[in-house]
Amino acid sequence: MKITISKKVFFHLFVVATWSSQVTGAYCNWGGCSGVPQGCCDESALSWCNANENQCESGCSGEWCTNAFSYCSWASTCDGTIVSTEYCNASEGQCTVDCGGNWCTNGNGGGGPTPPGPGPTPPSPTPPSPTPGTFTATTTRYWDCSGGACGCSFLPTGLGNEPVHCHSNAMFTAPANNEYGASFYGAAAISASLGGGNWMAEGCGKCWRVTGTSNAAGYEGTETTLVLKGTNFCPDGNPMCGAGAHFDTAAPGFDVTAYSFAHTCPEREPEEAAGFAACGNWLITNNDPDINCDCSLFNDGVLKAGCENFYSLKWDNPVVTYEEVDCPPELSALHCGYPYATEVNMPETCASNLDGGDGPGGPDLYCGDGICTAEVGEDCNTCVDDCNSCVEECGDGICSMAEACDSCPSDCGVCPPVCGDGYCDDLAGEDCNDCSEDCGSCCIDRSCDSKYGETCSSCATDCRACPPTDDDMCYSQNSKDCLDSFW
Repeated sequence: MKITISKKVFFHLFVVATWSSQVTGAYCNWGGCSGVPQGCCDESALSWCNANENQCESGCSGEWCTNAFSYCSWASTCDGTIVSTEYCNASEGQCTVDCGGNWCTNGNGGGGPTPPGPGPTPPSPTPPSPTPGTFTATTTRYWDCSGGACGCSFLPTGLGNEPVHCHSNAMFTAPANNEYGASFYGAAAISASLGGGNWMAEGCGKCWRVTGTSNAAGYEGTETTLVLKGTNFCPDGNPMCGAGAHFDTAAPGFDVTAYSFAHTCPEREPEEAAGFAACGNWLITNNDPDINCDCSLFNDGVLKAGCENFYSLKWDNPVVTYEEVDCPPELSALHCGYPYATEVNMPETCASNLDGGDGPGGPDLYCGDGICTAEVGEDCNTCVDDCNSCVEECGDGICSMAEACDSCPSDCGVCPPVCGDGYCDDLAGEDCNDCSEDCGSCCIDRSCDSKYGETCSSCATDCRACPPTDDDMCYSQNSKDCLDSFW
């Protein structure tokens, strides 16, 4: 069966707050040349749509306008460089109050920008210096609840064939001292250059070690390493994805609902709608990284932790270094496949990635989580914390892998009775009637016990010989009277 996936399903919002577009005396607009440079939902699209007439009208379906217009900039002077988003460009109030920018006016058809007073200069990201064997990539964040291009999804009850992204794709804490030096493991929609594609492409299930540096105002300079697994496709329709290596990190709550064309969360998971909208405006309508994000609005613990973990990075779409690596078992175990799982038989590895989680079950996939998980190689030798010591410690109240009911009944309980084991266990209900193999014959205890069916004829040893009958008496006496009575 051929699977056809609409590109709309895989379109994600890309918010790149530090890229800029150069005002050239004309601009792209969808509102009848309203005087506002537009480009959908983020700075990269704003830059691309306003670059020239062809990209505006052919690629963005806009109108190329040459009348006077205004724009928002975080540059110290109005030099024609837009460093903002479409929201900030919409009005002077939104630019100066919400976004902390300068409101600039361009003359009729490029008569020259009007310089305002000095304004704040946003931090410029410094791409990390790549080391041999590593490469650089751009990043964004998303979580639109759509099923995705790699089958890492499930079908909610009552929604038919409308898959939802597995909660386990949310970012979670990596095991201590892991070989990648990673703080978190997570998932991402990947660009075509990384192997992404419309359906089950080669990049699905691959993993990359990704290192970036925090760049949100007041939190700059903290380097963090992640391992990200490809669980969705970042299509070429967005300039950032078509330009090269790109990771659109799965971050519950960070989809910008005002612009996302594939945000299906309110319909597919209405019980979590508030959480999925909790951080959509983070660093979009205001430059303060301490507002516009409230991960506590999630009910599900897996989604809440994923939101909090991404928020802790303070990553506003930084440039990162990356290298492909073998997936750690904690990521390899997470569910991806087709046909989709259903909600009623959802694998544990789709519902959760945390210790306990809020989903049905929840795979505890690392040493120290309290559950001995054989799927990731845990046993009494490799993870004593979860699987207990291989050395028998009878009496500690724990039935370890090396103990059993016969060797340690105080920890493991009394073994069930087994007839034929050579032990007549009266406490377990064994007796000579039920288990003569262990308890011997009942007809030797000098007690004529009718409950065991003993009689003088069946067990003379216990019940004595039966008394003689009249026939026995006549036969023994052989008298004439007996013979006369018989005939």
